[in-house]
Amino acid sequence: MEGERAASLSWAEERLLERHFARKIVEVYSQCAEQDPTIYTATAQATAIALFRRFFLSNTVVDFSPSLMLLAAILLAGKVEERRKEPARLLKLFGEELTVPQLVLYEAFLMEGCNFQFRVFHPYRPAMAFLGDFVIFLRRKHPGQPPDAARRLDRALRESCRRSVTNLLLSDAVFLRTPAVLALGALKYAIDCHSAEHPMLQGSFADYLEATKARVARDKSASLEQEIEDARKACEDAVAEEAEAAGEEGVLRIKGLRKKLRRTCRWKGDVPTSKKRKRKEENE
Repeated sequence: MEGERAASLSWAEERLLERHFARKIVEVYSQCAEQDPTIYTATAQATAIALFRRFFLSNTVVDFSPSLMLLAAILLAGKVEERRKEPARLLKLFGEELTVPQLVLYEAFLMEGCNFQFRVFHPYRPAMAFLGDFVIFLRRKHPGQPPDAARRLDRALRESCRRSVTNLLLSDAVFLRTPAVLALGALKYAIDCHSAEHPMLQGSFADYLEATKARVARDKSASLEQEIEDARKACEDAVAEEAEAAGEEGVLRIKGLRKKLRRTCRWKGDVPTSKKRKRKEENE
């Protein structure tokens, strides 16, 4: 009994594994978006991550297979965002050992774990809205900018902002701050990343925020600026966490935790354990 307790996962180790498998959702969408970008959208990806993480707020990776749950989150997010995916087609990406009934069962577990509340509020939508508004503001402020340069800057900011939001979704910041504040923090972080290369961006966010506040209520303006700065700092922390997870030490740690999970999990009957699948998991 003492040996069994010693081999079990700690709360911190479970959180590391949960984030590791949440990153797998990003990998799946990146892979599938090349084949069908209209179904595997960035918004659906954000919703899948949010549903997956919401489920594991009240459940553990010891009781439910995270590899199956991430597929269930992708399947359910497609329905929520009206980007429906066929289960059989989704499973083709992961070999023929998994079956549609297994995936559907886990989708039911996911729905129950989320208390059948599928409406998701995440920072992706407001981030893209604020970015579009900022780009218009910037073009009005600098009307003489060449069209090609403006488009390149727009694409660079959009990619940086999207990456920042994804990192935030994988962090605990999404549970601590509102989506709108996180969206503005992600936008500010993206602008700061490109301000050295594009001098016109220096000080532009402060001007944009002032212009935006002029159109809305100002009673919380002072606290709003501090909240946005905290959200920008959360983006920095999230980037550092992702870099640490992608490093050699982080990869080895996850590999060890996955082996430990396979020894202590209670869902071994849910997932096939063929030699082919074992080799694939060990190499990940």
